[in-house]
Amino acid sequence: MSTPSLRRFKALAGSALLAGSLMTAAVAAEPFTPPTSSAVPYLSGGVGETERDRMSAMAAAFNLKIVTAKPTGEYLAGVTLLIRDQEGRPMLSTVAQGPILLAQLPPGRYSVMAINGDDIRQEAVTVRPARQAVLRLHMDEA
Repeated sequence: MSTPSLRRFKALAGSALLAGSLMTAAVAAEPFTPPTSSAVPYLSGGVGETERDRMSAMAAAFNLKIVTAKPTGEYLAGVTLLIRDQEGRPMLSTVAQGPILLAQLPPGRYSVMAINGDDIRQEAVTVRPARQAVLRLHMDEA
């Protein structure tokens, strides 16, 4: 499974992993500040009950929610996520700082690719104007 698109994604994922590890301390200090480097407003976190409660309180402001977990249902952080629009243009590339990612995307159809170690998943999701789309990804532990 070594297509040019997958190789590009792995290269992007490696860059996102490096950036994510460099930003971990900053994100831990302020986990709910949307990154300014992305054209798509998003929040990532949800480690611990208090942080999940805070994210749940803000979830209504976002139209896409991605939750990552192990097959057992236990939450999973550190998953690399790439969201592309239906033309294949990257909209968001990040390493999730917790099991929950909230994003505000224009209405449309998107492809979400997730990488956790050797486990690579790709799912389609439709974002509608007045409703939050929820995507649950069960992934093997890295």
